Amino acid sequence: VYLADRIQFGEGCKTIFTFRITEPKPFDAQLAWVDYPGTTDSDQTAPKLVNDLDLELYTSDTSCTYGRGDDGATNEPDQLNNAEKIHMAFLPQGTYKLVVNCANVPHSSLEGGAAALYVKGAFDPDAVEVKRIGPPIVKITVR
Repeated sequence: VYLADRIQFGEGCKTIFTFRITEPKPFDAQLAWVDYPGTTDSDQTAPKLVNDLDLELYTSDTSCTYGRGDDGATNEPDQLNNAEKIHMAFLPQGTYKLVVNCANVPHSSLEGGAAALYVKGAFDPDAVEVKRIGPPIVKITVR
């Protein structure tokens, strides 16, 4: 089991978790984040995210599976839920990348948000490599 807590997010950023599956076993990943509050003038009858993060699993051949809030895996990003999961019956041995992609983030984690990732599978949690790419996340104070 691997847990990444307080993942920073901001527009144009990605956090990449690289791990090596050692034997074919079930694999689960769950991403959840506290979304920025919506406004009262937004459509209250339709689900809407303010910050849209995507959970993406890349296999060694660069094909991508996206996390979903409902069934757990799809070929399209989820734009409705602030909790996304990927469940695979098993992953073959090999190197994989699990990406937290900031698809649309007008309010960074510094403005009152938090994200966490839970991963369970046949890998060494101490050998997971983490890399964040994208612009620095900074708080801007307006006076």
